[in-house]
Amino acid sequence: MVKLYFLCCSYRTRLKDHGIIKLRIAGLDKQINHSTRICIPISDWDVKKVQVKARNPQCFVLNKQINDLRSNILGWIETRTKNNELISADLLKAHLNGESKETLGLLAMIQYYIDTNKVRLSVGTQKQYISIHAKMSRYFNNQLLVENPRKLTP
Repeated sequence: MVKLYFLCCSYRTRLKDHGIIKLRIAGLDKQINHSTRICIPISDWDVKKVQVKARNPQCFVLNKQINDLRSNILGWIETRTKNNELISADLLKAHLNGESKETLGLLAMIQYYIDTNKVRLSVGTQKQYISIHAKMSRYFNNQLLVENPRKLTP
């Protein structure tokens, strides 16, 4: 379950008593911190309602930006879930930054798992995963005569 937290952080701002609204996404393989690039006075941030207070002259525009970002993330997660595609923190961060990273199929997922979990996996387990990856790529190349397993999907 993915949780979205909007926070008003007062550090790293050029204006005194101002803060940047940041988005913290938890519940994926790792936590994401994303800046919305919205700078407001800290006193104008409503912690309970998680939005800009009505006394700010731009509150409607800023709250719409926050809601659009929230719906964009939830829509992206929903479409990837419906299509049975991989959902990871790196893919979501790339989506938020406007880059598009596509998964390349089973071999790419296995390689991604090996790369992201090198610290946690023992040497023997890493060798097993690398061996499975190599055997599957040989199978795709030799038996099925397909270099890119992505071509197998209808």
